Amino acid sequence: MELLQALFLTVLVACVTAQLPTRTQKVPEVDQRCMECLCQASSNCDQSRKCHNAGGGAYFCGPYVISWPYWHDGGRPGDKGRAHDFETCLNNKTCAEIAVRGYMRKHGQDCDRSGAIDCFDFARIHKLGYGECSSDYILDTDYWEKFEICYIGHAEDNVASNYGNNGNIPVNYGNNENVAASYDYGDGQLQARRAHN
Repeated sequence: MELLQALFLTVLVACVTAQLPTRTQKVPEVDQRCMECLCQASSNCDQSRKCHNAGGGAYFCGPYVISWPYWHDGGRPGDKGRAHDFETCLNNKTCAEIAVRGYMRKHGQDCDRSGAIDCFDFARIHKLGYGECSSDYILDTDYWEKFEICYIGHAEDNVASNYGNNGNIPVNYGNNENVAASYDYGDGQLQARRAHN
């Protein structure tokens, strides 16, 4: 009887451990170029965008369009114990970026099965959440098109020529103003791209 119980426990432990997620890859930090493209894809990086109810109990804030659970998982930057600290943070681009980076450090994974964790994975996680990020339906969304226009087109056309070869878009020039490269991420660019396809 004891042998049977021990065998049962061994099988149970093996089954449970097989279900636990394992992280075999180191999650890189989200660089500023990727961050800017997540912002562009989310809201055209509209820094005047405030919190809004998207229906069905979904409440999102700021230019990165982030929810309270996302902010919480991202480390709760700006939390001073007041009820609306998450809204204050997420409506501030710099504070929201801290939440995004924290969320990706916690939940970063190879969503597209490319063998590496990169900005394409971060874009999936940002929009779909870490649990659904492997779904390919995102590839047919305006969000994904805006992300690709920014990340692929911007990287080749603008970042290398405007900012050198390091691929980083500067956040400021020392005067605390957010600076984005001049590139059209809006509906006009999406319509032109669709007309070509």
